[in-house]
Amino acid sequence: MKKVFVYILLLAIITISYLTFINIKNKPTQIVKQSKISSDSIKFDTPEGRHAWWDSLEEQWKEAFKIGYLDRFSYEYYRSKYEDNNYENYRVWLKDKNYRYKDKNFDSKLFPYDSDLLEIFNMNKFDFFKGDFSNLSGLFYLANVETLITNRNYYLSSTDGICSLEKLKYLDLSRNPIERIDGLEKLPNLKQADLSFNKIKKIPDLTSLIKLEYLNLQYNLITSEDIKNLPKFGTLKYLNLRNNEIDSIEFKEGYDSLRYLDLSRNNSIEINKEFKYAIDSSLQVDRGRIKSLIINIDLKNLKTLICNQISLTSLYKINLNRTNIEFLSVNYSNLSSLDGLENFGSLKGLDCVSNKIENISLRDTLNSMEDLNISENYLQKLTGIEKMPNLKHLNCAYNDVKDIKSIESLNSLECLNISNNPIKDIKAIESLNNLKHLNVSRNLFEGIESVLKMTNLRHLDLSYNSLSNIIGIKKLKNLSYLDLSGNEIINYNELKQLNKLDTLVLYKSKRDEKFENQSEIDSIVSKLNLKLYIDNYEDYGYKILKLSGGF
Repeated sequence: MKKVFVYILLLAIITISYLTFINIKNKPTQIVKQSKISSDSIKFDTPEGRHAWWDSLEEQWKEAFKIGYLDRFSYEYYRSKYEDNNYENYRVWLKDKNYRYKDKNFDSKLFPYDSDLLEIFNMNKFDFFKGDFSNLSGLFYLANVETLITNRNYYLSSTDGICSLEKLKYLDLSRNPIERIDGLEKLPNLKQADLSFNKIKKIPDLTSLIKLEYLNLQYNLITSEDIKNLPKFGTLKYLNLRNNEIDSIEFKEGYDSLRYLDLSRNNSIEINKEFKYAIDSSLQVDRGRIKSLIINIDLKNLKTLICNQISLTSLYKINLNRTNIEFLSVNYSNLSSLDGLENFGSLKGLDCVSNKIENISLRDTLNSMEDLNISENYLQKLTGIEKMPNLKHLNCAYNDVKDIKSIESLNSLECLNISNNPIKDIKAIESLNNLKHLNVSRNLFEGIESVLKMTNLRHLDLSYNSLSNIIGIKKLKNLSYLDLSGNEIINYNELKQLNKLDTLVLYKSKRDEKFENQSEIDSIVSKLNLKLYIDNYEDYGYKILKLSGGF
């Protein structure tokens, strides 16, 4: 039986005219071109016959197995384990630019069979996933490699051997137990390095990496002392130091190109006056304990500041009035007000989720503000929101808002989420002609008259209110998504006229024993071109999922 299988397998491979991927586990893996070997020459009567056949094809093998420069090609090689000990693992020659090597039976070295295993001349990408090797000592074979990816190799504790890859540009050694990264300083062409989720304690002197633009060191054991060894030749744009053991930052000149810096989840950080040299676009310090965030320093190129969960209490603690910050995130930071927001004259987006903010009181108009997420706070009204006249996205869900009259003047608003509030009157939304997405779920209003005037709506969530009818909903011709769950609607006939509707959600509450007008709904749905129709008419919510149309 084994003979027949091998014969059929080889015959199938031989007849492949355009080879893209072969993965044969625990079988002798052979890659040939269509014209090289005929099926007539394959005869496996005995194990010795296999060897005889193989030996007779030695010259053809070299031609057939030297695959010419494929742009997209992944090859996974598994050592064959045959009962007869005479059946060896034959050599493989690959002239493949994108080569993936996998062998679950390795001992501890990357290439235990040295030149008997591989002769690779023009490969530029190497991907090794979930191996069992402990070092990279065999990498001298891969002198032309430009991309090296090796993840989740549970015995890989160091980068010894990597120094031979002088042409390497892209390196991913994430999610290994690496403790030392010696040799990286000898990779002059390196542009991107991902060393995240390891056990790195020390950083060698990397100042020689003058081309490095991206460096990810998050979730390691790096201390403040090692920061001095980072490359500082003005090319580094992205630096992630999240979740290490850093307690101070002393960046000086040489980081003029940095666009993104993540210092979150570190120890109690003190940022010194030289910090202005270390950031150009984005700073993230969330979930850390900031001793001091520099006041009145010139961070004119800073665009994004993320400082969630650091107990700011007031935005005045981020007195960066000479910056051009465009996005600020202060979620879970114990803020009681937005006082101090006027210091951010260029601000376009603000996330202040889950704080203790009771009102939106602003001294000055913020013409640049386009996106505000102030959900999960203590707001009772939205007075002050009118000082953000160009607002496009507003999320004030999960508050105690009863009055939304202040949003009447927000003519640029495109997305509005006022869900989970005790709002009874939504008349203020009638003037929002540009609104495309509206979520008013879990409120207390009883009619949709105000909603019907917003003919540009595409996404509408009316779930869990006190609605008994949806008369007039046919006017919303542009609706593609509609959620009417948890209401007491009797007649759904107008839904037939919503020709653009592709998603309809009709969850019922757990209190309902049945969906009384199910036959009517089924009739309507059959006439709509829905991609997704979700419905429930059982005692327990969220049970029935119906798909129709082209979904």
